[in-house]
This record gives sequence, structure tokens and C-alpha cells, in this order.
Amino acid sequence: MDLNGYMAIMRSAIEDELEAVVNSSIKVDDSGMLELVRYHMGWSGENAGKEVQGKRIRPILLLLTVMAADGDWKKALPAAAGVELLHN
Repeated sequence: MDLNGYMAIMRSAIEDELEAVVNSSIKVDDSGMLELVRYHMGWSGENAGKEVQGKRIRPILLLLTVMAADGDWKKALPAAAGVELLHN
């Protein structure tokens, strides 16, 4: 598989991990905060979509580094989500 193929797979996995972290971290009764974060991450709103979400280059670089060190990049998804959330 080439770099673009890995990036596409990793980006999808990062989005799934980010949504899981956000949804589990924000209390249901704080729906205003949840909607704010969802909008900021490009998941909701008028112009939501992959174009708005960006390349997610920071978490992808983390996962590619893990893979280059012969590690399992899927196990590093929580760290990758943390990097992206910290950046945002």
C-alpha cells in the first residue's frame, strides 16, 4: 500500500476515535458544549464535511511514526486523537 492509502485508512480511524472521545467526554446535559466541539471539528454545521475537517496531519504523522518504528498504529489511536484535540 502506498502513503496515500495509509493516510486514507488512518484518517478514517482518527475521525472515529475523535468522535468516540468527544462523545464519551462531554456530558449529555452539556449539549451546548458538545455542539460547539462538533462544529469546531467540522462534524456539524452548514459547511461540515471532510474539506472542513482538514488533513489531520498531526495525528497521521504520529501514527506513521509508530508504524515506522514497527509498532501497531491502531494501538496509538488514542494518542493521535489527543494530539488533534490538543491542537484544536
